[in-house]
Parts: sequence; C-alpha cells; structure tokens
Amino acid sequence: MSDQKPTGVFIRLPLSREDERKIHDLEPYKKGKERALLAIGTPVADDELKPIAYVNAERLKWKIATDNDFILSFSGAPNLGKGTLKLADGIVFYTDHQAALAQRDAEIARFREYYEASEAINQVGILGATPEMYDRENLARKALKGPDA
Repeated sequence: MSDQKPTGVFIRLPLSREDERKIHDLEPYKKGKERALLAIGTPVADDELKPIAYVNAERLKWKIATDNDFILSFSGAPNLGKGTLKLADGIVFYTDHQAALAQRDAEIARFREYYEASEAINQVGILGATPEMYDRENLARKALKGPDA
C-alpha cells in the first residue's frame, strides 16, 4: 500500500473511550469526516479489502454514540441513495483486514531492512564495508523487488 492512496479505513468496534474522544475532539463535521475516521482507524487501499456488506457509517456511529435501539440496514451492494438510505460504507471480514495488515507490515519490514543495510554501509563508507554488508543489502534489495526480480 506504500504507493496507493487510502480508500477506506478499518475501525475496530466497539469504539474505545479514547477513539470516541478523538472523534469528538476533531469535530468531524467542521474539520472533515475523513480526518476523524483516519484518526481512529487503519487506512487501507481499494484492492486490499473487498467489502462483504455496506452500511451507512454515519448512522452506525450515531447508534454507537447514543446506544439507541434502532434497526441498522445493511446491503450486499452499495446503495447510493440519499440520507439514511445511503449504504455506501463497506464492511470487511476481520480476518481479511488482519491479512492486509500483515502484508503491509511485511512490506514495511522489507523497507526497513533495506534502509538499515544501506545505512550500515553508508556509516563505514564504501571502502570500509565488508562483503557481508553488501550481501545483506543485496538480499534486502531482492526482497523489495519480489520474486519476479
């Protein structure tokens, strides 16, 4: 996801008191709803997670905030109606989200290893670097490029 713009946010429910405070402090209607959701959730890109259902996120947040007993509508496909009929916010399986996070964490680890290997060579200088240091950097570079490299 390093070069992709987030198109969704994973938010663990029920919201913690800390998350509720973050949303309240950001005043989502004044500073942007997306900013409030990003403050408490994990951004994901479109191709990482496929929704299993759609819901009206504003109604869901209202239900959680007020603990009101009303029926929340879900749909198998996005419904771009107006008001409470708008069911455009995707819901994904927790396991799918965990897999996407693991994939992202693995990519971060590959970047970190390449950076650390390159930095180690940089600190001792090109002439002072050992063959093992270059081997480490080359392995990290290959890991970044993937199996097709």
